[in-house]
Amino acid sequence: MRIIKPCFIFLSVWLCITGILLIPACVLAEEMPPFTGVVNEEDVNIRSDSTVGASIICVAEKGLRLEVVGENYEWYKVRLPKQAPAYVSKELVECVDSDGGCASGKILKERVNIRMEPNLSSHILGKAEQNEMVTIVSEAQDWYKILPIPNSYGWIHKKFVSKAPAEEPVKVAEKPKVEPVLEEPVVIEGIIQPHGFIFRSEVSHKLVTQDKKIFLLKGDKAALKALNHRKAKVTGSFLGTPDQKYPTVEVKILEAID
Repeated sequence: MRIIKPCFIFLSVWLCITGILLIPACVLAEEMPPFTGVVNEEDVNIRSDSTVGASIICVAEKGLRLEVVGENYEWYKVRLPKQAPAYVSKELVECVDSDGGCASGKILKERVNIRMEPNLSSHILGKAEQNEMVTIVSEAQDWYKILPIPNSYGWIHKKFVSKAPAEEPVKVAEKPKVEPVLEEPVVIEGIIQPHGFIFRSEVSHKLVTQDKKIFLLKGDKAALKALNHRKAKVTGSFLGTPDQKYPTVEVKILEAID
């Protein structure tokens, strides 16, 4: 009978455990979809399939951000960027612009093919749903050229895509705090006199200073009336500008002097 040496058994178990532990590390080293990627080289082809022989849909510039939604071996499946060509048959689109133009359209049927070129044999980039809105860029005979719909995809080799850094939230600049300007109180002295009736006016009295300058007074009418023809000190604030011919003062404090 064959005897298995203990050292051989130990080595086999160690290799199995080590292999199991290493597998997650290898898998985690590569970013798994979905995620946002950024193109890391200039003029990178986005293709119709996950092979180097597949048709080129468009060329991506370095720094372009792409939404990675899937993978196949060494390729990432991505949503097509805005510069990718996309076409839809005119008979499957209804123009919805109110001004008579045709910059926006509505898909009329379910699962309408969006193609790479304006012909029925061209590669299908994706399928649009009924009532989905599309942006029309131009016309090509019986076809509309449109911006790629969200459900249209291409393939790019993994080595040309890095994980995009997280975008920092836009900081809204805080408005500088404006400190309220405290108005200096107005203090005037003079003789209180009735101003006479003025329709829809709250001014009932006036104050005539020693140099004959007149200030109209808005305040407690009874308190002002009690000081008719007497010298008083008024503390308040201007209503309007003080350079008017007859400035109006809102009375806060009224004091008899004589």
